[in-house]
Amino acid sequence: MLILAVVFFFIVLICFIPVCFHLEYSERKICVQLKILFFKFSPGGKKGKKEQTCKNDKAEKKEKKPGNAKQLLDVVGPAVDALGRLVRWLVVKRLVMDVTLGSRDAFSTAMLYGKTAAGIGALFPFLDRGIKIKHKSISVNADFEAESISVYLLSDIRIFTGQLIVIAVCFLYKYLRKITIKKGN
Repeated sequence: MLILAVVFFFIVLICFIPVCFHLEYSERKICVQLKILFFKFSPGGKKGKKEQTCKNDKAEKKEKKPGNAKQLLDVVGPAVDALGRLVRWLVVKRLVMDVTLGSRDAFSTAMLYGKTAAGIGALFPFLDRGIKIKHKSISVNADFEAESISVYLLSDIRIFTGQLIVIAVCFLYKYLRKITIKKGN
């Protein structure tokens, strides 16, 4: 009985391990990090490995045959349900968005600023209802001397491993149920 209690305790402990995603985008860099406990993972390590994988991907693309659209549609329904659960459980710890707009003339810059501010103003209340955002800083600025648009986005997202396991199990259950119903017909 004690062994079962210890195993149950460790399973519960594993389910409460946070998985954090750090996303950062600017014109100069794109940074994606995955953090589980004390371990950090970043895609795209050494340049030598990256070049080798690109060459292998090109060779594989030539050999691949197109897939079946019906099989893809079998996955879409359960995937949308799983994404709905994922969005409800995501916690955005920090969201920073800085958009600086510029154009060749002042009128175009002002029009671009108005359209962008209206779009962002309509989008973020919708996101606030669906996703928990703890700290956010959103700014849209017009730079009448610049001739380009610059965007900076920083986001820290957290979800627990137990929630990811539940999402995966729900996806597999719905997908397998859909397949067995099709085979039964």
